[in-house]
Amino acid sequence: MSKTSCKGIKRDGSPCQGHGLEQFDGNCIAPAPADLTRAWRSCGGASATTAARLDKRIPERLKQAIDPVHASMDRVAEGTRSPAAYNAIAAQQDRYRLASLVEQGYAEFNRTSDPDEPPEAVLTDKGRRRFGYHPGTK
Repeated sequence: MSKTSCKGIKRDGSPCQGHGLEQFDGNCIAPAPADLTRAWRSCGGASATTAARLDKRIPERLKQAIDPVHASMDRVAEGTRSPAAYNAIAAQQDRYRLASLVEQGYAEFNRTSDPDEPPEAVLTDKGRRRFGYHPGTK
């Protein structure tokens, strides 16, 4: 598919240098109708949000564990569930998150000498690079 020049004219009278799009009758996004440009621009921003990027990184099996947590938060807000019950569910979600980081190679579990203590999760070198962790900085 070859790129065609925009048919639009700038305010100063010079031809637009953008790439024409078929859905805008050969115009680029700038001179296209306002309702179309608004819809087009909003679609682009929705997939670039932090939540959308995070959602792509979570394995499918772990997404199923997150939905009950959100439902539980709603029930606590309504007053039909106790905060203690929610804390138990949130702790389980934290364990799933840590398991996901270990699975992707961003963290590893360090076993403690006390068998009653849970293992501690520590970022690997890959995790430090990915999450921008630099020792000695806040």
